[in-house]
Amino acid sequence: MAVNKMFISALKRNDIDRAISLMITPGYNVNSTAYKDCTPLILSTKLGLVKVVQQLLSLGADTNWQDKNSRSALTHACISGNTEIIRELIKAGCNLNRPTAFGDRPIHEAVVYGRLEAVEELLKAGVDINSKNSITRQTALQLAVLSEQKEVVDLLIQKNVAIDIPTFEGETALHYAVQINDFRIVKNLIVAGASIHKKNYIGETPYLLAVQEGKIDHVKTLILAGCKIYSSSYMSPLSLACTNYNPTMVKYLLSEGYNASEDKSFRQHIYIKMEERHPQLLDYVYNRCSNPCSLKEHCRIYIRRLLNNDMDEVVPGLALPKTLKEWILMDVIY
Repeated sequence: MAVNKMFISALKRNDIDRAISLMITPGYNVNSTAYKDCTPLILSTKLGLVKVVQQLLSLGADTNWQDKNSRSALTHACISGNTEIIRELIKAGCNLNRPTAFGDRPIHEAVVYGRLEAVEELLKAGVDINSKNSITRQTALQLAVLSEQKEVVDLLIQKNVAIDIPTFEGETALHYAVQINDFRIVKNLIVAGASIHKKNYIGETPYLLAVQEGKIDHVKTLILAGCKIYSSSYMSPLSLACTNYNPTMVKYLLSEGYNASEDKSFRQHIYIKMEERHPQLLDYVYNRCSNPCSLKEHCRIYIRRLLNNDMDEVVPGLALPKTLKEWILMDVIY
């Protein structure tokens, strides 16, 4: 027992030579949990001591022991992103997919902490890129999106991750992406082939969620990518925008050709509430119902859809009058 305590003390002092010499001392237990229910291998991994890890593995350290949070040495290496230790543990035959108490596997910890090289090492070793959290059923891609790890999302896309795997609530990576603030993640998922029309289990598409969250940039990206502008579950996009009293969203939807006069949800659920609470916004919507899009405005909408999300780069180079180009690029024209 004393030798194990001396070993821990040497590790804390970063005295690697002393720690290694103590390992061959009679009475030393390579799998001792005397220090906070943590084995020498786990502690050495957390401290990033590669040489000590190598020696412990050569002495038969248990690679799959888990601490009080059910984190193995590999999980800790993935959290810190220490690829040298990850390679040593993989070479020693550790379990690559053992979940923590919270259901996260090593690859999930690596993506949440943005450890690109760790993710690559795991994939190279044969880890399933689409493996799910054992409790929430979230994939590595979904966790990378929720953590706003742009580079990890890009890497997983490059490695042919399945984009549209749903959670137990029916939500995909794109559903998650529209609820965060990173425009590039939304755009890259769409470019990679994410379904823009897929619904979760309560009938919400990414577009509806973006409207609900008031994320105009995401709504614009989805509309320009070709999503159904009238898509709805119980409440329509216009109804959601009005309920949340988001005049900018209302004006944007109408500027993209949203026909409020055909929106039954708006007439059935929102009209009376708007009349009582936001009469000016209701007057604005009513005015648009009375004045449908002109041919010129329809042409603007067609050009925007045709150019998709490349519009901002393409329109300035078109042989059109400057004022017309500016008008095409304007998100709100009413």
